[in-house]
Amino acid sequence: MISGEPIPVEKDKDAKVTAGTVNGTGRILMRAERVGADTLLSQIVKLSAGEAIGEADPARGGIKAPRYFVPAVIVAAIVTFVVWSSVGPQPRFAHD
Repeated sequence: MISGEPIPVEKDKDAKVTAGTVNGTGRILMRAERVGADTLLSQIVKLSAGEAIGEADPARGGIKAPRYFVPAVIVAAIVTFVVWSSVGPQPRFAHD
C-alpha cells in the first residue's frame, strides 16, 4: 500500500517488505528492522505535519499554483463566451 503498486508484486526469500504487505500464499516470517518513530509511515506522517504548519517550502509552491490557475481559467472562459457571443459567426449560440 505504501509503494502504490496497483497489482501484487512477488517477493523472494530475504526480500524486504513494507507495511501493507499481503501474504497471498503460504506462511511468512518477518523481522521488524524499524519500529515506532523510525518507520516509513511515521516519517510520512512527520512530513505531512510539517507541510501543514508551513515547514516544507517546496510544497508551498504547489499550493500557490491552483490559487492563480483556477481563477485565470474561469476568467478566460468568461472572456471567450462574451467575445464569441458578440462577434462570433451566426447563429452565435448554435454554431457547430
